[in-house]
Amino acid sequence: MAKSNSKKKSGKSPKSSSKKSSSKKTASKKTTSKKTAVPPSNASTITGPSSWNEIHGRLSIESLPVESLTSPLYASGANSPLSWGIVTSEELNGQVGSPEESLQTVPLCERVAKGKLDSQTREADWNELVQTFAESTKEQVTRETCYQALAWGHASPSLAGLLTPAAWSALLENLVALVGDLIDQGSADDCLVEQLLVELGVTLGVLYPNAAELSTHADELRKRVSFAITDLSDGEGIPRSGIIRDLRPLVASWVRLGLLARETGIRVFEEDAQMQLEWLVRRSSVLSRFGGTPLFCTDMASADGFRTDDSRAERESSQTNISEAAADFFDAALSWEGDQDDARYAASLVHVGPLQPKGKKQKRALANSLALEFDSPTLYSEWASLAVMRSTWESSSPVVGVAFDDRKLLTDISVKRGPLVSGDVTPFVTINGQLAEFSSDISEVCWHSDDECEYLELEVKLGSGWRLQRQYLFSRDDLFLWVADVLLGDEPAQIEYSCPWPISAACQAVPELETRDMAFAINDKIQSSVMAANAAEWRVSRSNCELELSDVGLLHRFETEAKAAYIPLFFDLDKKRAKQERTWRQLTVAEQLDITSPDVAAGFRVQAGDDQWMFYRSLGPRGNRSLLGQNTVAEFLAGRFLRDGLIEELVEVDAGA
Repeated sequence: MAKSNSKKKSGKSPKSSSKKSSSKKTASKKTTSKKTAVPPSNASTITGPSSWNEIHGRLSIESLPVESLTSPLYASGANSPLSWGIVTSEELNGQVGSPEESLQTVPLCERVAKGKLDSQTREADWNELVQTFAESTKEQVTRETCYQALAWGHASPSLAGLLTPAAWSALLENLVALVGDLIDQGSADDCLVEQLLVELGVTLGVLYPNAAELSTHADELRKRVSFAITDLSDGEGIPRSGIIRDLRPLVASWVRLGLLARETGIRVFEEDAQMQLEWLVRRSSVLSRFGGTPLFCTDMASADGFRTDDSRAERESSQTNISEAAADFFDAALSWEGDQDDARYAASLVHVGPLQPKGKKQKRALANSLALEFDSPTLYSEWASLAVMRSTWESSSPVVGVAFDDRKLLTDISVKRGPLVSGDVTPFVTINGQLAEFSSDISEVCWHSDDECEYLELEVKLGSGWRLQRQYLFSRDDLFLWVADVLLGDEPAQIEYSCPWPISAACQAVPELETRDMAFAINDKIQSSVMAANAAEWRVSRSNCELELSDVGLLHRFETEAKAAYIPLFFDLDKKRAKQERTWRQLTVAEQLDITSPDVAAGFRVQAGDDQWMFYRSLGPRGNRSLLGQNTVAEFLAGRFLRDGLIEELVEVDAGA
């Protein structure tokens, strides 16, 4: 009996520009009462004369207690808040356009912001550092510039005693000018640069509420923060896929402002934005892998970041620092919003936060309680063009992420030990020698989720009248991912197809010597395997399909002459089974006793260890066809073989009318 039956959407229009319904805007995430503002606990928000020179005079009084100069954000106990958004070693090591001498500026300023006026901070040449920073801001304002500016801003109250009045005033004028330039320009090309500059303006406004240069922008900056939060999420904390790679640093920025508001009692967020940010904290757990690092973000094996010849010690050291930053982010975010359910999410899904279970029994009990209360850990939003598929609530569960905005397809496949594949998996297709570029946005054709599997099908128009469909079938029970591209045209043509699958720096792809499949290993331990089901299994056989290592990671290539093609990959995410023998075959599909051609219908049998599955896809007109004794009129069918040889259906998809 079929476990599920889904119908594809027909005549689906492009995604509406309308952000969300009013019902979603008023959705309530939790029933706990809202926190009241905490009065200011120190004197770092000194109010006084409006000129920077006069403010400097107040702050530089030697008798002023050190704790009164501590930034309120750092007084909250936050650990290196400016590192919360770090997600790759490139950012960690400052390799994106940062001069060597600037790399120590942020941690040095953070020490000052914490009130640590020790020999290291007192012996630094602060006047020279201020001058160097000022010179860097005359060029293009980068993300690194913004992080340094935030560090200078938080450190500025304590720096009043270490800088000359002229240097201190020049520093604050420079910081305010960065914010003013953004206001004058209206926006920045980089949404994260814009948010960090807005954060800088709000932070300075909290630290120096009576400074004349800041008061004119205060209301607009706070409105911009709230607008960004509500505009970039779907009403229940699911972010636009277009900003998914910047989601962690964006949420980290908003959490820093939330903590600053909590410590000073100054309101930063509008009510709706506050609610959406609380939702984003919860979704951050679903959108992360084990340890708290975000999906779609990782060092790559053969592009930016670590390369395959870097030592394991270097990779592990960098990953440790990134994991610590992720854990600190969740600690801060959960502390700020104080929702126990969100802490349970983080503890169960990514094993971070204050409620981390100890031992297998506690982990299983927590996962089971969440499953009963919240059903599936799967996340999907057509508006956001984003899907996350998980097998269970346990942090050891494999996780698959799909983002399909901006005419790009992003995919992340991660296991407990780390990411396997992460990045842009948009295929390149040529028809009769001409590149068939995307000529429409990517739209959802079908989404289905049940206890056994998740199924997502997408479609985009190509040039020359062709269409590309992408299928993702994730089996929650059997722990596999079937990814297939479908090319559909009106007339036969010469098709050349290639699709990159970027491999993370932590993962090593190990090709089999005699067959065309591969294993994925992390720290020399097999975690997964992958098979190109329409490739000839044995390397000695000729094949029009190849899965090979390249400078982009894995490259899946296929060519044929036809009016349609089906190009699948099978990822085995069961690490025990991935170590066992595997094989696959393309099946004969018949219709009314005649064998159909591969551009009319395609069928495959895949075996890994003792487990076997069958996959079928119709590429032509609807028809009653058979393969392996199984009759079907469906457009897509997937099933597992039982021990008695019968096939139990996992999912069946019918074409739209």
